[in-house]
Amino acid sequence: QGATPGTSMDSRLTVVLWTVVLVFVAARLMFWLIARFSRWDTLAGLYPAPGPLDGRRFRFQYVEFRRWLSYNGCVTITVNPIGLGLSLTFILELSHAPIFVPWEDLRATLGKRFGFTVVQLAFARGPDVKLTLSRRAFDRIADASGGRMHAEDPRALDPA
Repeated sequence: QGATPGTSMDSRLTVVLWTVVLVFVAARLMFWLIARFSRWDTLAGLYPAPGPLDGRRFRFQYVEFRRWLSYNGCVTITVNPIGLGLSLTFILELSHAPIFVPWEDLRATLGKRFGFTVVQLAFARGPDVKLTLSRRAFDRIADASGGRMHAEDPRALDPA
């Protein structure tokens, strides 16, 4: 009762192929869930990027949605005269469509988080979606925007 030649190799190859398929499906599902929970998919639906964007790029940026879901070092922010683009690195881009928001649809507000100054972006078409950036990242965006973007200080707006 000998094994047929190649059977052991075939079964190992089958296991490897199924493992690759399952890992790919699990990763896609995980990335899709992250896009849903963060509300990235909502913004992408409201502000789809028209294609590859020209402009000044800031790669490997950190942004935060919903005060608890952060994209750490995987975001590319593109600034051009028309607006602000957000895209992710290749792997995450499979389930996170690029976003492009016109300047007139953005509102930036200064805030504090753990003692650090942050800037929260609000979107005209998605008022329930908020994105938080470090002050340093926002200052670079504001500088590249040519005066189209500035942050409001809520203390200056609130008469006390």
